[in-house]
Amino acid sequence: MHDDDLRNMFTAFMQKVIHNAKIDYIRRKTAKIKMEAKTADLHSLRECCYEQNFDFPPQNGFGFEEGPLADIFALLSPKQQQILTLLFVKGFSALEIAEELDCTLDFIYDQKRKSLQKLRRQLVGGKDEI
Repeated sequence: MHDDDLRNMFTAFMQKVIHNAKIDYIRRKTAKIKMEAKTADLHSLRECCYEQNFDFPPQNGFGFEEGPLADIFALLSPKQQQILTLLFVKGFSALEIAEELDCTLDFIYDQKRKSLQKLRRQLVGGKDEI
Protein backbone atom coordinates (compact mmCIF):
# COMPACT_ATOMS: atom_id res chain seq x y z
CA MET A 1 0.00 0.00 0.00
CA HIS A 2 1.38 3.41 -0.97
CA ASP A 3 1.49 6.42 1.30
CA ASP A 4 -1.00 8.18 -0.99
CA ASP A 5 -3.48 5.31 -0.65
CA LEU A 6 -3.15 5.33 3.13
CA ARG A 7 -3.49 9.12 3.21
CA ASN A 8 -6.63 8.94 1.05
CA MET A 9 -8.18 6.30 3.29
CA PHE A 10 -7.29 8.28 6.42
CA THR A 11 -8.72 11.41 4.82
CA ALA A 12 -11.99 9.63 4.06
CA PHE A 13 -12.11 8.30 7.62
CA MET A 14 -11.51 11.72 9.17
CA GLN A 15 -14.09 13.33 6.87
CA LYS A 16 -16.62 10.80 8.16
CA VAL A 17 -15.66 11.63 11.75
CA ILE A 18 -16.09 15.35 11.05
CA HIS A 19 -19.42 14.73 9.35
CA ASN A 20 -20.64 12.77 12.39
CA ALA A 21 -19.43 15.54 14.71
CA LYS A 22 -21.50 18.04 12.70
CA ILE A 23 -24.57 15.84 13.02
CA ASP A 24 -23.99 15.49 16.78
CA TYR A 25 -23.77 19.29 17.07
CA ILE A 26 -27.04 19.77 15.21
CA ARG A 27 -28.74 17.14 17.36
CA ARG A 28 -27.53 18.80 20.57
CA LYS A 29 -28.60 22.21 19.30
CA THR A 30 -32.02 20.84 18.35
CA ALA A 31 -32.48 19.17 21.74
CA LYS A 32 -31.55 22.40 23.54
CA ILE A 33 -34.02 24.38 21.47
CA LYS A 34 -36.78 21.86 22.15
CA MET A 35 -36.16 22.15 25.88
CA GLU A 36 -36.08 25.96 25.86
CA ALA A 37 -39.09 26.52 23.63
CA LYS A 38 -41.40 23.54 23.47
CA THR A 39 -43.97 25.63 21.67
CA ALA A 40 -41.61 26.62 18.85
CA ASP A 41 -42.87 25.62 15.44
CA LEU A 42 -40.94 23.30 13.16
CA HIS A 43 -39.97 26.09 10.76
CA SER A 44 -38.14 28.15 13.38
CA LEU A 45 -36.48 25.02 14.73
CA ARG A 46 -35.08 24.21 11.28
CA GLU A 47 -33.79 27.74 10.83
CA CYS A 48 -31.94 27.63 14.12
CA CYS A 49 -30.35 24.27 13.36
CA TYR A 50 -29.03 25.43 10.01
CA GLU A 51 -27.77 28.85 11.03
CA GLN A 52 -24.38 27.37 11.99
CA ASN A 53 -21.94 27.49 9.07
CA PHE A 54 -20.01 24.23 8.82
CA ASP A 55 -17.90 25.14 5.81
CA PHE A 56 -14.27 24.62 6.69
CA PRO A 57 -11.77 26.29 4.38
CA PRO A 58 -9.42 23.75 2.82
CA GLN A 59 -6.01 23.97 4.43
CA ASN A 60 -4.11 21.48 2.32
CA GLY A 61 -6.40 20.15 -0.38
CA PHE A 62 -8.01 17.66 1.98
CA GLY A 63 -10.64 19.99 3.44
CA PHE A 64 -9.15 19.80 6.93
CA GLU A 65 -5.85 20.24 8.67
CA GLU A 66 -4.13 16.90 8.48
CA GLY A 67 -1.58 17.51 11.23
CA PRO A 68 -3.96 18.31 14.11
CA LEU A 69 -6.26 15.42 13.16
CA ALA A 70 -3.35 13.03 13.06
CA ASP A 71 -2.25 14.38 16.45
CA ILE A 72 -5.71 13.73 17.91
CA PHE A 73 -5.76 10.24 16.39
CA ALA A 74 -2.33 9.60 17.95
CA LEU A 75 -3.79 10.32 21.40
CA LEU A 76 -5.99 7.22 21.20
CA SER A 77 -4.69 4.04 22.77
CA PRO A 78 -2.75 1.73 20.43
CA LYS A 79 -5.61 -0.81 20.58
CA GLN A 80 -8.17 1.86 19.66
CA GLN A 81 -5.97 3.06 16.78
CA GLN A 82 -5.60 -0.50 15.57
CA ILE A 83 -9.36 -1.15 15.70
CA LEU A 84 -10.25 2.06 13.86
CA THR A 85 -7.55 1.45 11.25
CA LEU A 86 -8.79 -2.09 10.61
CA LEU A 87 -12.40 -0.89 10.44
CA PHE A 88 -12.09 2.24 8.32
CA VAL A 89 -8.82 1.94 6.44
CA LYS A 90 -8.55 -1.77 5.75
CA GLY A 91 -12.29 -2.39 5.62
CA PHE A 92 -12.42 -5.29 8.09
CA SER A 93 -15.76 -6.19 9.65
CA ALA A 94 -16.13 -6.09 13.42
CA LEU A 95 -16.26 -9.89 13.47
CA GLU A 96 -13.02 -10.16 11.47
CA ILE A 97 -11.30 -7.74 13.86
CA ALA A 98 -12.53 -9.68 16.90
CA GLU A 99 -11.08 -12.86 15.44
CA GLU A 100 -7.84 -11.11 14.43
CA LEU A 101 -7.31 -9.58 17.89
CA ASP A 102 -8.73 -12.57 19.78
CA CYS A 103 -11.35 -10.57 21.66
CA THR A 104 -15.11 -10.34 21.83
CA LEU A 105 -17.33 -8.61 19.32
CA ASP A 106 -18.74 -6.48 22.15
CA PHE A 107 -15.22 -5.26 22.95
CA ILE A 108 -14.72 -4.15 19.34
CA TYR A 109 -18.03 -2.26 19.27
CA ASP A 110 -17.31 -0.68 22.66
CA GLN A 111 -13.82 0.46 21.64
CA LYS A 112 -15.11 1.83 18.34
CA ARG A 113 -17.82 3.81 20.12
CA LYS A 114 -15.44 5.18 22.77
CA SER A 115 -12.78 6.06 20.19
CA LEU A 116 -15.18 7.93 17.94
CA GLN A 117 -16.63 9.79 20.92
CA LYS A 118 -13.13 10.88 21.95
CA LEU A 119 -12.30 12.00 18.42
CA ARG A 120 -15.56 13.95 18.12
CA ARG A 121 -15.03 15.71 21.47
CA GLN A 122 -11.57 16.80 20.37
CA LEU A 123 -12.73 17.88 16.91
CA VAL A 124 -15.51 20.09 18.23
CA GLY A 125 -13.15 21.78 20.66
CA GLY A 126 -13.68 19.70 23.77
CA LYS A 127 -10.99 19.89 26.40
CA ASP A 128 -11.59 16.35 27.67
CA GLU A 129 -8.46 14.34 27.98
CA ILE A 130 -8.15 11.28 25.84
